[in-house]
Amino acid sequence: MKTISRKAVIFLAALVIALAIVGTRMLDNYLNRAAWERAADVVYPMANQHIDWTYAGKGGAGR
Repeated sequence: MKTISRKAVIFLAALVIALAIVGTRMLDNYLNRAAWERAADVVYPMANQHIDWTYAGKGGAGR
């Protein structure tokens, strides 16, 4: 039986590392918010995005 050469081991290690990097990038892209927005039919904006929250929780507005 023939033993595995050092070049083959290095090549397999490089291949495993490359596949891990590509897999991680693909998973990151899938979990990214942009991926979910591309998959959504309708995306609604946040309801109160233009409200000034400067005095929120300080006993009333304009104080």
